[in-house]
Amino acid sequence: MAFVLDRLFPKRGKVPYSATERLVVLVIVRATSADRTSGDFNCFLSYPTIAKWAGVSIASVKRALQKHCDGPAPLLYRSMAGETRGHAHACYRFTLVMHPERFAAGRDAARAAKHEQVDRAMRDLQPDRIALQRQREDFGGTLTESEYGEKVADLERSTRHKVPARAILKRGSVVGERKHEREA
Repeated sequence: MAFVLDRLFPKRGKVPYSATERLVVLVIVRATSADRTSGDFNCFLSYPTIAKWAGVSIASVKRALQKHCDGPAPLLYRSMAGETRGHAHACYRFTLVMHPERFAAGRDAARAAKHEQVDRAMRDLQPDRIALQRQREDFGGTLTESEYGEKVADLERSTRHKVPARAILKRGSVVGERKHEREA
């Protein structure tokens, strides 16, 4: 608990977490206990339970956890385990992270690797996209604009469905950074 409090309420420097984020993390940490099988500190709580204990709305809990888990120094790792300590459940499992900066660096590296993998797969789809373009009415084919858009979306969906939404949202910033690098 002292580790978490030192991180949430630092004596020096800028506070890296918002007030709601700190409250939600404290509620979750209060519920954690040692897991004898893995040696980690974890718990499983539903969003409504966290919201009730913190006295905030479920939407606020979701926003705070999204911001916290995607932030530069997350104190919690959120996963869908399905079972914890022999108890089946349909809610998230929260595990205390002892080295937040290293954890964030590993998470970001894994997301970057996944982006590269999806980018390669999307490039591999280019011949299929060209074949679909040739089927459009504009090029003498039978596909209308809406049918073409639908078929391209179906083609790309199989590749993109494995990428977490958070990773896709960050892609725009990576593209912007690449653009600025080329301009420099």
